[in-house]
Amino acid sequence: MKYFKTLLCSLLAFAFFIPTSVLAEYPEKPISMYIAFGAGGSTDSMARIISKEIKKILKQQVVPINLPGGGGTVCMTRLAGEKADGYVIAAALTAQLNRIPIQRKTAYKPLASFTPIYAYAAAPAGIVTYKDSRFNTLKEMIDFGKKNPGKLKYGVGGAGTTPDVSMRLIEMQAGFNWISIPFKGSMEALTALMGKHVDVVASGPKFVSMHLSGQVRTLAVLNDERLSSLPDVPTTGEQGFNVPLKTYFAFYAPAGLPADRLAILENAFAEAVKSQKVKEAIDKFAMAPVDMNSSRLSQYLEKAWPEEEQILKDLGIIKKAATSPR
Repeated sequence: MKYFKTLLCSLLAFAFFIPTSVLAEYPEKPISMYIAFGAGGSTDSMARIISKEIKKILKQQVVPINLPGGGGTVCMTRLAGEKADGYVIAAALTAQLNRIPIQRKTAYKPLASFTPIYAYAAAPAGIVTYKDSRFNTLKEMIDFGKKNPGKLKYGVGGAGTTPDVSMRLIEMQAGFNWISIPFKGSMEALTALMGKHVDVVASGPKFVSMHLSGQVRTLAVLNDERLSSLPDVPTTGEQGFNVPLKTYFAFYAPAGLPADRLAILENAFAEAVKSQKVKEAIDKFAMAPVDMNSSRLSQYLEKAWPEEEQILKDLGIIKKAATSPR
């Protein structure tokens, strides 16, 4: 009897020191997925489609929660303060971890506050106007801006985002001034465009479907090459502008996510993006698929920080990074 009591005590003591992540199967409850932009935009649409595939793979609910504002920084600030147990993750862009915090102070440390999980696509972007606009080309828009300084208004889905910085680069290179109107997401900016509250919008992928349906007119795409879905629309490069910025769609968790849970999420996202529904959505938004696991995404973010900081310095947008990366 004494032997069995000793054995029982030993087993209980051992169990006490086993990490909770080992004792409990993950995930054993719903996962909250914060979304860095408002409903209806490309980040939101893709996150919701992928979340349904993750639900099938992990056999657990994934609950999308929109937290727009601040060019995605509201969402990432909230994520940084969450417990690193794998039950709160976020759908955002790489811009929230480099381009935006380089330009303005954020409450989080971009390269220290998060665990990168997976990046699945490169984001296309374009400059669009409403369908009956006076502008048929980018040149016409710029000529108007030069003749009417301060009258041309452009909308973007958040200050400091890739489209916003791209528009600033065009402004500087063309030598004229226009007014930036930031919104809480690309869909909100495009809605303002439809109501003619702004003259043009620099938008993420959502502009593609709106162009194809005849709702907007695209003046230029902000990519290295023409989009296969819009073969007749020239790039900004073809029109004489250098806009060397890239943005990826990605998922993150708070820093300190246990390795076993990271592996589960990483594998689930890699499997989810292979589904037919996700592939169709990527094609719909004219995205370029990528396959960046946690390690590759972390490496990209480390490399991109100094490169983007230097670009913004060279163009006179900043004197130094507003946020320390760590």
